[in-house]
Amino acid sequence: MGVELTGVQFSAAMPLELNRRGWQVTWFELSSDAGAMLTPGGPVAADASEDDLAVHYGCRLSDNWVVGVGLSPLFRTSTVVRNPATGDLLARIDSDADFGFRLGAVYQFDNEGWAGIVFDEYDEDVTGTGPILGGTVGAEFTSKEMAVGVSRRIDERVIGAIEWQQLTTEGAGVKIGDAGLRVGVEVQADENWTVRLGTNDGALSLGLGAVSEDWSFEYAFINDWNDDSVGAALGDSDTHQFGIRHRW
Repeated sequence: MGVELTGVQFSAAMPLELNRRGWQVTWFELSSDAGAMLTPGGPVAADASEDDLAVHYGCRLSDNWVVGVGLSPLFRTSTVVRNPATGDLLARIDSDADFGFRLGAVYQFDNEGWAGIVFDEYDEDVTGTGPILGGTVGAEFTSKEMAVGVSRRIDERVIGAIEWQQLTTEGAGVKIGDAGLRVGVEVQADENWTVRLGTNDGALSLGLGAVSEDWSFEYAFINDWNDDSVGAALGDSDTHQFGIRHRW
């Protein structure tokens, strides 16, 4: 049982004023196979997709404060549920965001410590069709996410971080949400390699990073991410993330 998800993200950032202002554009695409998912009515075959485009602007207000704002002109998702035996369509659910934005701020409280907050909100129209939905239905939802975190250098080679994240979605007479704590440490093995260890809402996370003058590589592993909210439907999960960055 389970759905295999594959996500690809591309970002490009450029300074508008060195060490003062800059912008970034990010494109994210997610797709899946038609994996098995357990529902109250029994097992089904489900696949999902997501497309997201965001533009961010950041500005340093002083030596201690950095603020940023992001807009998302495109955010859409789609989920298709089929009968695993016959392949017949049971339901298709599509969402399209009308408006989305993000606000963030970072405060450097001493030479080795930083505190930050991010708030994200978007409104979306959700439509569904299929026999298990009784035809075609629609609703409007508002999702809000807030994350607050602190990081600090513990010694010359170790950085520690802690973050609290909360997500709520409200609409069609219902309100659901999830919250979790993330804690981690990063150890610099030498001038080119770092090792990371943490917990993501109770899920073990491991990471590795390598950096050169122009390139950097990152890998992260999370075991049973969001198990409390999706584990009953999708079962155990392993998440692998790879990142490559080039500076020019």
